[in-house]
Amino acid sequence: MALRVCKRRRVARPPTSIKLNIGGEKLIEVSPDIFDILGENRLSSQLSGRCEAQHDANGNIFLDYSPEVFMPLVEWLRDLRDMRDAEPNVIVQVLVQDERRYSWIRMMRAFSVDVRHLAMAGVQFHELVAVGYSGTQLRSVFKLDCTLQLALGVSVEELQQAGFSEEDIRGAEAILREYPDPLGNTDYIFRQDPPLVWGPWREYLVPCPFTYAGE
Repeated sequence: MALRVCKRRRVARPPTSIKLNIGGEKLIEVSPDIFDILGENRLSSQLSGRCEAQHDANGNIFLDYSPEVFMPLVEWLRDLRDMRDAEPNVIVQVLVQDERRYSWIRMMRAFSVDVRHLAMAGVQFHELVAVGYSGTQLRSVFKLDCTLQLALGVSVEELQQAGFSEEDIRGAEAILREYPDPLGNTDYIFRQDPPLVWGPWREYLVPCPFTYAGE
């Protein structure tokens, strides 16, 4: 995923901890390194001082999210940090209130967090589609047939480069004429083996080892 451009600034030696003002409702103190677990992203760049961040009147970094949305990210990253040495490929589900779940996923997309990390947090395929992740981003993690990739905007050239034949692509185009929105059509979804949207996300991950940033 392309990172958003942010204003660079010169910084001194990074602090061992920073205070974050979460939506004007909660003040927390964390190590800035914890956000580097997800690799280079907009949030880690701001908190480490590599990019300019917004501050409150007391000089604390201000993040305009409610604590109910932001704090699950902090707790999830702490779990990853504590478990990665003993279980380097561990899968840790993020714990967020159901009514806040899509807000959390949208926040992560705004921070330019890679789709692989969201899948490792238990975010499912249809949730990623709903917040706007592209077919090119999703196919790096999920096993998608030719039809779904075409429906998600992957170009014919990209499909050919991925190994799909002209016959595969013509067949996918025919299916899309019958099911213009295959992701919203239960008939098409249930034709998948196993069903793509409602099954556990692990079934659709491309088999490849997960590594943490910096390893």
